[in-house]
Amino acid sequence: MQDYSLYHQFLFLAVLQCAVTTVIIYRYALPIGLHICHLAPTAIAVTMYYIFTMNEGATVAQFAVAEPRRSMWSLWVGVFPLVIIGAMIWAAGNLIGLLVVLFRQRRWTARATVCTLGFTISVIAFFAAASNFPTA
Repeated sequence: MQDYSLYHQFLFLAVLQCAVTTVIIYRYALPIGLHICHLAPTAIAVTMYYIFTMNEGATVAQFAVAEPRRSMWSLWVGVFPLVIIGAMIWAAGNLIGLLVVLFRQRRWTARATVCTLGFTISVIAFFAAASNFPTA
């Protein structure tokens, strides 16, 4: 039996980060475009939760013998490169945004917090996806 607690925790963390980011953006009247900081990591969390928890997908092809699990394995193999590359690009974008905010020195605390949260959840998304590398 596979332990699904990682996916529950990752999804909870992504949703919590979305809520905290939304509160910070509205509290400090920041641009709505900062919501994009958590877009890809949340999509990765929902995708991994759907594949591995809701449909009991497997990362190893030999464990995916029956048809529903086989199709989930095939979906994960197809989406895995997009997830890894998307998480890396999102982490780099959030890090660049954080550096730009820190060097501009204008309302740096709230914006830096949003960018730091986005960077952190992007790195977590990368490592969560990398730990589920699909194998044949």
